[in-house]
Amino acid sequence: MKKKNSSVPKLRWEECYAKLVLESAFPERFSQLTIADKPDLQNRTANIGIEVTTAISKNEKEKDHLFSLLVNNKGTSYQRNRSKDRIKQLGGEYDDKGIMLSRIGFRELNGVYSAFEGKLTKLNSGGYIPFEKQFIFITDTNMIKTNELKEVHSELNKRQEQFSKKFDLVFLYLYGGHLIEFDMNSGENHSYSIDNNSDLADKAFRMVKGDMSCCMK
Repeated sequence: MKKKNSSVPKLRWEECYAKLVLESAFPERFSQLTIADKPDLQNRTANIGIEVTTAISKNEKEKDHLFSLLVNNKGTSYQRNRSKDRIKQLGGEYDDKGIMLSRIGFRELNGVYSAFEGKLTKLNSGGYIPFEKQFIFITDTNMIKTNELKEVHSELNKRQEQFSKKFDLVFLYLYGGHLIEFDMNSGENHSYSIDNNSDLADKAFRMVKGDMSCCMK
């Protein structure tokens, strides 16, 4: 969470979205997460701290935002057409069936590993409030096949070996509703489908604008 000035907090969309995804997918494990700073999500009662980061470029994030607005029928006809044009400028295309396509490119997972290692460095530099359970939530747009999860898990472990303080869980959220949980202690990983991801994305944008009623239960 960043601050506009010394007293007014500015919410980031990624933090709001991570909070909504985790609370929606695991209501018993992640309830009443507070958006804070260093780490970004906290539950002091449960002694959980979650740092939120992304491996996604600014252009990809803008495309996802525009897609969310279109899917949820936000804006006038003129605004919707402008959103479709902007998606094309950014390298994507929104079809009549409500599907956003992107130009084919090379899959790159180094962004995930770099984001992970960068947060590990901060964790070990004393930049975060210490919690008994330290997690990280990373967003990306790449596809990861089931038979590749072991390799990804192994690479995350390799990056983490050199640090004394480690993350216990790594959540990797792939836009489109695919959430992967890597347990860094047991070596297990689990995949989940987030069916209401478009709705959660819209709620996150409303939170950034100051409408906190959308996340009240």
